[in-house]
Amino acid sequence: HRPSGADPAPLAKLAAHTSDGSIFAYGNYVFQLTGAVPPQAEFQSVYAQLPKLEQSPLPALMGSLPSAGLIANSERYVLGPVSLDRFEPRISPSVAAFHLGAEGQIAKYRSPKGPLGLAIFNYPTPNMARDRLAEFQKIPGAMVKRAGPLVAVTIDPPDLDSAERLLAQVKYEANLMLTQKVPVNEIKGFARTMLNIFILAGILGAMCIVAGIAFGGYKIVARKMGRQVDPDSMITLGLDGK
Repeated sequence: HRPSGADPAPLAKLAAHTSDGSIFAYGNYVFQLTGAVPPQAEFQSVYAQLPKLEQSPLPALMGSLPSAGLIANSERYVLGPVSLDRFEPRISPSVAAFHLGAEGQIAKYRSPKGPLGLAIFNYPTPNMARDRLAEFQKIPGAMVKRAGPLVAVTIDPPDLDSAERLLAQVKYEANLMLTQKVPVNEIKGFARTMLNIFILAGILGAMCIVAGIAFGGYKIVARKMGRQVDPDSMITLGLDGK
């Protein structure tokens, strides 16, 4: 029995209800629950004891696959030649170029003439995707589209019109952040500048006073130690008429 409104996966990003419980992912772990869902506090204690838990972000391609016509549970994440050969062997690893940092996702879609497959590869820069586009177009029977750093390809689709509509749904939206300059109060800035000037003047004045006292003390000590002639004394001519 599962309580109504219960969350199948507290703090999890990927979760699904089953006929007798729930399945959810947390980090690099997958949990399968049968029956009622424990409260969130119990999940926290379980998470704290997981060995080698990794909280890496989800793949960037999770939101790139079109949702219209998607066959449930057909998505497959591709990160290297082994998974690519298993899920889409018609695309060679040299064409996908995983050594460039590419990652891909493959899914199947419904069409009037049967299911068709779609593969989307994400590259670090749009220039890399543009270069790979020409290689994907060399695959026999491939229909290819590039959108920013994404390259979408469907091979031998059973319905060309459905394939065109599916490729048209693959889009890339760049998120830009603009750092705005914080406005500064000119009056406060001027007052702060004047205060700093007075502080500097006070420090310089104090240093001059200390230097004068030290020099005067040195002259007094030197005179008391028996120095008869002061080389720095003032020379007078005695022109007072006497």
